[in-house]
Amino acid sequence: MGSFRWKTIERRIGVIGPRWSGKTVFLTSLINHLKFHDPPRFVMGRRDRPGEATHFRDLQDEPGIASGAGNLPWFDYEGYRNQFVQNGRWPATTRDASQYACTLERSDWQFSDLRLRLFDLPGERVNDIPMITGEQDPVLSYAIWSDRTCRRLSKDLTASEYFRDYFQRLDDSAVTEAELIHSYKVALGRTRLSYRPYLTPSTFLLNRVGDRVKGTDAEALAKTRYCGLGPDDEFVPLPSAARTRRPDTAARFAERFVRYRNEVVGPVVTQLKSCHGLVIVVDVLAILGHGTGMYNDYRQLITDLLAALDPRDSTLDLVLRNVYDAILPVDWRRSWISRIAFVAPKIDRVPFEDRARVKGLMEQMVRHDARNCRGVAVDYFAVSAVVGAREIQGGHREMLGSTLYDAAGHPLEPGPERKFAVSNVPDTWPEGGWKPGDFVFPDVYPRVSPLSNCPTEQSGVDDVFNFLCS
Repeated sequence: MGSFRWKTIERRIGVIGPRWSGKTVFLTSLINHLKFHDPPRFVMGRRDRPGEATHFRDLQDEPGIASGAGNLPWFDYEGYRNQFVQNGRWPATTRDASQYACTLERSDWQFSDLRLRLFDLPGERVNDIPMITGEQDPVLSYAIWSDRTCRRLSKDLTASEYFRDYFQRLDDSAVTEAELIHSYKVALGRTRLSYRPYLTPSTFLLNRVGDRVKGTDAEALAKTRYCGLGPDDEFVPLPSAARTRRPDTAARFAERFVRYRNEVVGPVVTQLKSCHGLVIVVDVLAILGHGTGMYNDYRQLITDLLAALDPRDSTLDLVLRNVYDAILPVDWRRSWISRIAFVAPKIDRVPFEDRARVKGLMEQMVRHDARNCRGVAVDYFAVSAVVGAREIQGGHREMLGSTLYDAAGHPLEPGPERKFAVSNVPDTWPEGGWKPGDFVFPDVYPRVSPLSNCPTEQSGVDDVFNFLCS
């Protein structure tokens, strides 16, 4: 770095959202634009006086960097980027929590350089964050999580139909512990097949070695998947009455729950709480496409996520942060969440006239929870991390792109662009509800240059960066 850069500003950014919401694509696009920064493609800083990124350096091999983020594995930027460039496909979804770190200089910052830490969390693991209850006592912590989970599963009419058999079996004293676990996993399988994203424990969906759930038979899924650290270390939520009737089972579940929370959930939440900013991805188009049940799960997920992380900021916090930045070495500074960016992805798949509506729907959905984040700066963005579709000028809601599926739902290989039509985006969420298929926004392959140093076309990612790294 240049000798005049006497101070390093660190920004830790966590990216959170359910599976297939676009977190990995967002991070890959952001890193790509910073590494090969082209100001016309990615505006850095003020639009009337934009800066330029130089002296970019990946810190993967830097001593102490990995340990400074809990020794999380490294985000596979090169692998994900090559999926775009060499295969013309979207990268595989995240299989484990990961980190990325880099440094760069900004021409619009005179005396400081930037060290950026990025954290990616598998979408499935977000479902487990409510396990962080604030209680250390295993029995009480398990009881709090169980009561919350059972209340949600039994009271939500769009979810309770899948768990009715499980709750009925809890009243049968002849049912064994193994049969209870199996019944709960069958319910999870049915819920998953109905496109409901909020399933916990999340190892049912993504086990600890990164294998994802596959198949279309709930009974078969229940026999091959597990809920816990392993097949012999399973637990499921028990309501209060069931814990009273089955004290030995409840005690075993509590012990397994705490081990799972400490090994799987705790390290991730610790890193997220140490972030300066969060990107919470809200896939509005997927929610419209999959019905009211996904909406309710998504909204509850965000409520539980913010309750567990408890982001808050104050004037005193701002003063302390400035003092830390000014006088302490970068590795000694405390950090906490002071900014949250709610991001609606994939807006390239709708006409320009609908993009403000997509952003408006996201804001309607999360506004109440966002307002409870005391003192934290919150903003809303509609983005396309990698543009895959474009609007046909003069067409009637027609788009052009290489679609993943044909009209009959058969998968297609990346190839020539095709015309496709999309639904109207409503101004507000339909109060009467909606069903899967009422809104259609076809998936498309990315449009990228085969040149490895040519950043992908994006929309809005630079706005998110500037909000979080100002």
